[in-house]
Amino acid sequence: MSEQLKKTYWLKGYFLAALGFVVVKVHKYLFSWWAEPLEDRRRARAFQQDIQDKLSFLFTEHSARIIPNQGPKPNRSHDFDMPAVVTIATNDLLFCFDCTRWRGEVSLGVSVAPVGSPRDWYRLASALWAVGATDSPYTDPWTSLDSLADLLRARIDLLKDAFSEAHLADTRQKLWSLAIHGSSAMK
Repeated sequence: MSEQLKKTYWLKGYFLAALGFVVVKVHKYLFSWWAEPLEDRRRARAFQQDIQDKLSFLFTEHSARIIPNQGPKPNRSHDFDMPAVVTIATNDLLFCFDCTRWRGEVSLGVSVAPVGSPRDWYRLASALWAVGATDSPYTDPWTSLDSLADLLRARIDLLKDAFSEAHLADTRQKLWSLAIHGSSAMK
Protein backbone atom coordinates (compact mmCIF):
# COMPACT_ATOMS: atom_id res chain seq x y z
CA MET A 1 0.00 0.00 0.00
CA SER A 2 1.38 3.37 -0.92
CA GLU A 3 2.24 6.06 1.61
CA GLN A 4 -0.36 8.41 0.14
CA LEU A 5 -3.14 5.79 0.55
CA LYS A 6 -2.12 5.07 4.17
CA LYS A 7 -2.18 8.79 4.93
CA THR A 8 -5.67 9.09 3.39
CA TYR A 9 -7.05 6.22 5.50
CA TRP A 10 -5.43 7.70 8.59
CA LEU A 11 -7.00 11.13 7.95
CA LYS A 12 -10.44 9.59 7.24
CA GLY A 13 -10.26 7.65 10.51
CA TYR A 14 -9.49 10.73 12.57
CA PHE A 15 -12.13 12.74 10.73
CA LEU A 16 -14.81 10.09 11.43
CA ALA A 17 -13.79 9.85 15.09
CA ALA A 18 -14.01 13.63 15.49
CA LEU A 19 -17.35 13.71 13.68
CA GLY A 20 -18.69 10.96 15.97
CA PHE A 21 -17.54 12.87 19.04
CA VAL A 22 -19.31 16.03 17.82
CA VAL A 23 -22.54 14.15 17.02
CA VAL A 24 -22.62 12.53 20.47
CA LYS A 25 -22.03 15.86 22.24
CA VAL A 26 -24.64 17.67 20.12
CA HIS A 27 -27.17 14.93 20.89
CA LYS A 28 -26.40 15.06 24.59
CA TYR A 29 -26.74 18.83 24.92
CA LEU A 30 -29.53 19.50 22.42
CA PHE A 31 -31.77 16.46 22.62
CA SER A 32 -31.20 14.14 25.57
CA TRP A 33 -32.34 16.60 28.25
CA TRP A 34 -35.89 16.50 26.87
CA ALA A 35 -35.97 13.30 24.78
CA GLU A 36 -34.84 10.90 27.53
CA PRO A 37 -37.56 11.95 30.03
CA LEU A 38 -40.16 11.49 27.26
CA GLU A 39 -38.84 8.00 26.61
CA ASP A 40 -38.84 7.26 30.36
CA ARG A 41 -42.49 8.30 30.64
CA ARG A 42 -43.42 6.23 27.59
CA ARG A 43 -41.64 3.21 29.07
CA ALA A 44 -43.37 3.73 32.45
CA ARG A 45 -46.81 3.95 30.80
CA ALA A 46 -46.14 0.76 28.83
CA PHE A 47 -44.98 -1.02 32.01
CA GLN A 48 -48.06 0.23 33.87
CA GLN A 49 -50.30 -1.14 31.09
CA ASP A 50 -48.46 -4.50 31.20
CA ILE A 51 -49.06 -4.72 34.94
CA GLN A 52 -52.74 -3.90 34.52
CA ASP A 53 -53.06 -6.56 31.81
CA LYS A 54 -50.99 -9.37 33.38
CA LEU A 55 -51.95 -8.78 37.03
CA SER A 56 -55.57 -7.90 36.31
CA PHE A 57 -56.78 -10.09 39.20
CA LEU A 58 -55.26 -7.57 41.64
CA PHE A 59 -57.50 -4.87 40.19
CA THR A 60 -60.65 -6.97 39.92
CA GLU A 61 -60.46 -9.20 43.01
CA HIS A 62 -58.41 -7.07 45.42
CA SER A 63 -59.48 -3.51 44.49
CA ALA A 64 -55.97 -2.51 43.46
CA ARG A 65 -55.27 0.97 42.16
CA ILE A 66 -52.15 2.59 40.82
CA ILE A 67 -50.78 5.27 43.12
CA PRO A 68 -47.81 7.66 42.87
CA ASN A 69 -44.49 6.02 43.68
CA GLN A 70 -43.91 6.21 47.43
CA GLY A 71 -40.38 4.84 47.36
CA PRO A 72 -37.14 6.66 46.59
CA LYS A 73 -36.69 8.05 43.11
CA PRO A 74 -34.54 5.74 40.98
CA ASN A 75 -31.26 7.11 39.65
CA ARG A 76 -30.21 7.03 36.03
CA SER A 77 -26.97 5.21 35.36
CA HIS A 78 -24.90 5.26 32.19
CA ASP A 79 -25.16 1.47 31.91
CA PHE A 80 -28.86 1.08 32.77
CA ASP A 81 -32.00 2.58 31.32
CA MET A 82 -34.08 4.55 33.80
CA PRO A 83 -36.21 2.01 35.67
CA ALA A 84 -39.95 2.12 35.11
CA VAL A 85 -41.55 2.13 38.56
CA VAL A 86 -45.23 1.41 39.28
CA THR A 87 -46.75 1.32 42.76
CA ILE A 88 -50.06 -0.44 43.38
CA ALA A 89 -52.20 -0.28 46.51
CA THR A 90 -54.69 -2.99 47.40
CA ASN A 91 -56.87 -2.82 50.49
CA ASP A 92 -54.21 -4.61 52.54
CA LEU A 93 -50.86 -4.38 50.72
CA LEU A 94 -48.70 -2.07 48.65
CA PHE A 95 -46.68 -3.45 45.74
CA CYS A 96 -43.84 -1.61 44.03
CA PHE A 97 -42.77 -2.98 40.65
CA ASP A 98 -39.63 -1.82 38.90
CA CYS A 99 -38.44 -2.84 35.48
CA THR A 100 -34.84 -2.11 34.50
CA ARG A 101 -33.21 -2.83 31.17
CA TRP A 102 -29.46 -3.41 30.89
CA ARG A 103 -27.79 -4.46 27.66
CA GLY A 104 -31.03 -5.91 26.35
CA GLU A 105 -31.81 -7.90 29.49
CA VAL A 106 -34.88 -7.07 31.58
CA SER A 107 -34.91 -7.21 35.36
CA LEU A 108 -38.22 -7.22 37.22
CA GLY A 109 -38.06 -6.23 40.87
CA VAL A 110 -41.03 -6.41 43.22
CA SER A 111 -41.34 -5.09 46.75
CA VAL A 112 -44.22 -5.32 49.20
CA ALA A 113 -45.27 -3.20 52.19
CA PRO A 114 -48.22 -3.17 54.55
CA VAL A 115 -50.76 -0.42 53.83
CA GLY A 116 -50.35 0.88 57.38
CA SER A 117 -46.56 1.31 56.94
CA PRO A 118 -46.01 2.67 53.42
CA ARG A 119 -42.28 3.25 54.01
CA ASP A 120 -41.65 -0.29 55.29
CA TRP A 121 -40.75 -2.06 52.02
CA TYR A 122 -39.47 -5.63 51.70
CA ARG A 123 -38.39 -7.60 48.65
CA LEU A 124 -41.27 -9.84 47.63
CA ALA A 125 -38.99 -12.91 47.48
CA SER A 126 -37.97 -12.32 51.11
CA ALA A 127 -41.57 -11.75 52.19
CA LEU A 128 -42.69 -14.96 50.47
CA TRP A 129 -39.88 -16.82 52.24
CA ALA A 130 -40.94 -15.33 55.59
CA VAL A 131 -44.47 -16.72 55.13
CA GLY A 132 -43.14 -20.12 54.06
CA ALA A 133 -44.21 -19.81 50.43
CA THR A 134 -40.74 -20.17 48.85
CA ASP A 135 -37.47 -21.91 49.64
CA SER A 136 -35.07 -19.00 49.16
CA PRO A 137 -35.34 -15.35 50.19
CA TYR A 138 -32.61 -14.33 47.75
CA THR A 139 -33.82 -15.48 44.34
CA ASP A 140 -36.98 -14.21 42.72
CA PRO A 141 -39.20 -17.21 41.91
CA TRP A 142 -40.67 -15.44 38.86
CA THR A 143 -39.23 -14.71 35.46
CA SER A 144 -41.99 -12.54 33.97
CA LEU A 145 -45.19 -10.77 34.90
CA ASP A 146 -47.10 -13.90 33.86
CA SER A 147 -45.25 -16.17 36.30
CA LEU A 148 -45.49 -13.45 38.97
CA ALA A 149 -49.27 -13.33 38.45
CA ASP A 150 -49.53 -17.10 39.01
CA LEU A 151 -47.38 -16.87 42.13
CA LEU A 152 -49.26 -13.91 43.62
CA ARG A 153 -52.69 -15.32 42.82
CA ALA A 154 -51.83 -18.47 44.79
CA ARG A 155 -50.10 -16.74 47.74
CA ILE A 156 -51.62 -13.30 48.19
CA ASP A 157 -53.74 -14.47 51.12
CA LEU A 158 -50.57 -15.61 52.92
CA LEU A 159 -49.04 -12.16 52.35
CA LYS A 160 -52.18 -10.38 53.53
CA ASP A 161 -52.20 -12.46 56.70
CA ALA A 162 -48.47 -11.96 57.32
CA PHE A 163 -48.71 -8.18 56.88
CA SER A 164 -51.93 -7.82 58.88
CA GLU A 165 -51.76 -5.95 62.19
CA ALA A 166 -52.04 -9.24 64.08
CA HIS A 167 -48.95 -10.83 62.48
CA LEU A 168 -46.93 -7.84 61.27
CA ALA A 169 -44.53 -7.88 64.25
CA ASP A 170 -43.64 -11.56 63.67
CA THR A 171 -43.19 -11.00 59.94
CA ARG A 172 -40.94 -8.00 60.55
CA GLN A 173 -38.88 -10.03 63.01
CA LYS A 174 -38.31 -12.76 60.42
CA LEU A 175 -37.42 -10.24 57.72
CA TRP A 176 -35.10 -8.24 60.00
CA SER A 177 -33.45 -11.47 61.11
CA LEU A 178 -32.86 -12.31 57.46
CA ALA A 179 -31.42 -8.86 56.78
CA ILE A 180 -29.09 -8.97 59.79
CA HIS A 181 -28.01 -12.61 59.78
CA GLY A 182 -28.36 -13.48 56.09
CA SER A 183 -28.51 -17.15 55.25
CA SER A 184 -28.05 -18.24 58.87
CA ALA A 185 -31.59 -16.94 59.54
CA MET A 186 -32.92 -19.57 57.15
CA LYS A 187 -31.96 -22.43 59.44
